[in-house]
Amino acid sequence: MRIQALTFSLVFIVNICHAQKSPIDVHAFDKDFQLEELLEPVDLQSEIFLVQRATSDDEYLYVFNDKESPVIKAYRLEDGEYLGGFGTVGKGPGEFDGFNRGSFNARKGQLVTQDRKYVRIYNIVKSSDQLNFEKVLEVRMPEELGIVNQGILVNDGLYAGSIMFTSKDFVSFPISNLSKEIRNETIGDFGDYPQ
Repeated sequence: MRIQALTFSLVFIVNICHAQKSPIDVHAFDKDFQLEELLEPVDLQSEIFLVQRATSDDEYLYVFNDKESPVIKAYRLEDGEYLGGFGTVGKGPGEFDGFNRGSFNARKGQLVTQDRKYVRIYNIVKSSDQLNFEKVLEVRMPEELGIVNQGILVNDGLYAGSIMFTSKDFVSFPISNLSKEIRNETIGDFGDYPQ
């Protein structure tokens, strides 16, 4: 085993020494590109590098950053202009307590959010040069599930996600027409992650 390792090491060193004797010629490239002239900067009126989660639709970029207020902001994709935002971090009514970044999605003119306690759906309402966010549904997360990760709105009335940091076990539960906590019999299971 040691002889094989020693032989491999010698061959490797010889190859490196040989490669250094024949440098690669990079002078054949006859064009220089000035990237500053080719790219158009978009000025976002926020600290974009602090963004903790982003999602988008065809027209807008939505970002979450719990270090700014509001915590959810919207920008026009075309020019990066800030169009409005909403939300705060906290434990009070309507605030985000332990925002689940993996469950932040834009879908059919709506934003879907999830924190430790609630799944919330907001309609995105356009008005002149601003976006407003109208909460249309707030459903308490089933406590018996523990932590639900990578939550998605499967259709208008069904929410699904992975339970407790596992790589398997998708669960689903209805979210339409519910005002109280979800009962055990309404929780579905549709198996492992698709391959």
